[in-house]
Amino acid sequence: MNSPLPLCALAALIASTAAAQTVDVPVLLGTGDVLPDGAVIEDIDDVAVSGSGDWLALVVTDLGGFEEDGALLLNGQVLLREGTTLPSGEVVGQILGADLGSDGVAAWSHRLDPGVSGADEALYVDGIEVVRSGATLTGPGIPGGAVLGEVRDLRYESGRLLLIGTLSIGTGDFQVLLEVGVSGTSPAYRLLAREDETPAALSGPITTITPQFDLAEDGSFAAVVFHLGASGSTQKSVLTQQGWRARQDTPGPVAGTTWAHTGRVEVAAATGGGVLISSDLETGTGSTPGVVLGPSGVLAYEGDAFGPLPGESTYFFAGAPVDVGLGGETAWIAPVEVFDDVLVLDDAALLRESTTTFGGEPVANAIANARYRSLAVADGGDQVFMISLTASGQRALALHELALGTPDGGCMAVPNSAGTVGRTRGFGSSVASANDLTIECSQLPPQQFSLLIAASGSGFIPGAGGSAGNLCLGGIFGRLNDTLAPTDMAGTIASSVDLTRIPQGVTTVAVQPGETWYFQRWHRDVVGGAQTSNFTASLGITFR
Repeated sequence: MNSPLPLCALAALIASTAAAQTVDVPVLLGTGDVLPDGAVIEDIDDVAVSGSGDWLALVVTDLGGFEEDGALLLNGQVLLREGTTLPSGEVVGQILGADLGSDGVAAWSHRLDPGVSGADEALYVDGIEVVRSGATLTGPGIPGGAVLGEVRDLRYESGRLLLIGTLSIGTGDFQVLLEVGVSGTSPAYRLLAREDETPAALSGPITTITPQFDLAEDGSFAAVVFHLGASGSTQKSVLTQQGWRARQDTPGPVAGTTWAHTGRVEVAAATGGGVLISSDLETGTGSTPGVVLGPSGVLAYEGDAFGPLPGESTYFFAGAPVDVGLGGETAWIAPVEVFDDVLVLDDAALLRESTTTFGGEPVANAIANARYRSLAVADGGDQVFMISLTASGQRALALHELALGTPDGGCMAVPNSAGTVGRTRGFGSSVASANDLTIECSQLPPQQFSLLIAASGSGFIPGAGGSAGNLCLGGIFGRLNDTLAPTDMAGTIASSVDLTRIPQGVTTVAVQPGETWYFQRWHRDVVGGAQTSNFTASLGITFR
């Protein structure tokens, strides 16, 4: 994103005003919403995002009298629905898992009712079947003659999958964690973990591989695994590309503690092998305080000072949602005071439950773990998706955006008399129906009149209107006359944009979901004592 402030500084600036005013976050999806096919959403089980902010949600609906009917939604549109008949004549049964890679490619698995070849579960990437139950698999760590049984939850990233399923080996069926390479002409398999095996680092065999797992762009991964301890009791540990981490009853990241894992353990994988873990520790006194451990150390510890909000401390929590963005941005949720949840990005508080509304409704519980994932970071941390509960009991998927849009790299702006290229940034929401957009332009000559212009296309017109700059808009563009105003002494100006009335020639239009609009500021300037004008860089925003 084109931002003159570091992300953490921008987030801190937003957070510093949170206590004084309520922040309303647009809701993309909520229980009770009606989909275009008439289905009513009853629950939201999972969310995944691409690097650019496309989103995939696994929802439970009620359609046609069925008690449950699952669907995959891509940017709010039905991508796959249980009950759909495939070209093979098979019917899509229960959707078992899904993910959206940073490249925007979707992957999913589902049952087949009935399986015409005797198989009953299959795995797909970008709509193409990769493998199904009954296939004999070969690869590193896989015993000879192993046959794929169940095809369950998955994570996808850049031509690679992590798959939880089962293998029939000899006379037994064993739960497994598999790496599946799908970038070649045929899938390549590698066994990472197997039920009933005892890795050298553990004191007992693996019993369960949980759906709390994650895959980073470079293949680094993290997975929460149940296994038996030395005494025969069930324990939890985290398997990563580099080996076992956070093994239960081993020393914790805080002096005098051990990992307890008394409840849900949440993990996120970062490129380079880093892991974000939210769980709890044993102090030796019977207490089990929550902790968030990041790649570089402890981010939050129950009862300690809460770094993102000076003067406050963390309250009871464990296993709260976490995620890591493509650029290593760490997002997590922890409560301060009495269950007043705070969303944190890196070292800055973005949202606080007591001063946040979702679609105008108070938030009841920001730590409302979905069945799988509840938190996802996209676009270099500028977009944070979260599933939470509102005061009315609605489970809602909301989108908090720090900055909007992408600079138009195909049209270069010309430096102005201040010696810099004018910058353009967007703030508010990319949800068209929210009608919340502010365009801020900076690095301009001070106290010079300027005007915001907009178009539904990009272009390149050098010296437009006799100016010293380049017009980067294409097609029909409009002047937003109510934005005519001088820049301040720092050469900055911000204007609100009414998305229901964008000028286009002699008329106005309303911005619609799926459209991309481009914004640029035309400003007066003085070069060599002569009056002229110039243009800022342009910004393209795709609305939802």
